[in-house]
Amino acid sequence: MRNVKAKMATHQVEQDLLDLIASWVLAGDLLDYVRFRAVCLRWRAETPSPRGRGVVDPCFHPRQWMMFPEGGGLFPGNPALLGYVRFFNISTGTFVRVRLPCFRNHSVLDCPDGLLLLQHNESSAIRLLHPFLFPPLSSIFPQLSQAGVLRERI
Repeated sequence: MRNVKAKMATHQVEQDLLDLIASWVLAGDLLDYVRFRAVCLRWRAETPSPRGRGVVDPCFHPRQWMMFPEGGGLFPGNPALLGYVRFFNISTGTFVRVRLPCFRNHSVLDCPDGLLLLQHNESSAIRLLHPFLFPPLSSIFPQLSQAGVLRERI
């Protein structure tokens, strides 16, 4: 019986330590957190996944990242970029080249908190995109609704 209690206590200490380290890594940089979770299956299974929560949950926003201008009036989705956009980490000086879903007919309005704020040129629809964790928009809407961001129309 003592052996079982000791194993449970040890597991809880390990989990608490894993949670603490994960929160420190996430506080620094989202991509470091993604790399941290990739170290082993157990760490991945026992830490929160940013997949599908990147826009809704501010702790998963890429705060230290900004879209780096390409010049020449090129925008995300421009055929000359082949679907890639560069991002710059203002803390570390790191560049990352990210392949984004094609956004033809969209203009970038801003890059708040590391997210991309896009406007559709024809319909004026506004889209918020997480550049590193971009799930299909259909999977974002239920989470936005649960978070109280979306309200039902009367």
